[in-house]
Amino acid sequence: MLAEGDGLLLSFWQVDVASPPFLAEVIGALRAVLLAHENGLLLVTGMNDDVKESLELVINRQKMSIAALEGEQVELLGGSTQLVETLREAQRMGTFTAPDLADRLKVKLPALHQRLNALREAGALSREDDPTATRGKRGKYTAPSPEDLGDIAACPPPGEITAVSV
Repeated sequence: MLAEGDGLLLSFWQVDVASPPFLAEVIGALRAVLLAHENGLLLVTGMNDDVKESLELVINRQKMSIAALEGEQVELLGGSTQLVETLREAQRMGTFTAPDLADRLKVKLPALHQRLNALREAGALSREDDPTATRGKRGKYTAPSPEDLGDIAACPPPGEITAVSV
């Protein structure tokens, strides 16, 4: 699935109810695929209040967070205030390196790396190797902007899991 695009959009349009055990299985399986691909995003969308409440129950119970597409904006379900702040600044920057974002947020690099790892695990950021690094290995991160999301924010056909390129 992720080989066809840079991310995965999991749509719950026209889904009235999703049980927590079902959501735990689906999200767990998709996150395993996502973590195997550094450059992949996982966005959930189209949730009604009941589905969103069940998903929040699952992610809170498992002490994790997940990226959700709300309108044309990527939001973070679960996670700390610092993660939300980091995601917002990452979205303003678009594509960035960890040292650049650390400077903008006025945080130390090790603390920022923990936040970036958590956001990657949530499916909110993609990462690729930075070919301009002169020493060692450095990552270049990308946070999808509303412009990147474009038409995928619209209601997709019901019942489809769609690979997207953002």
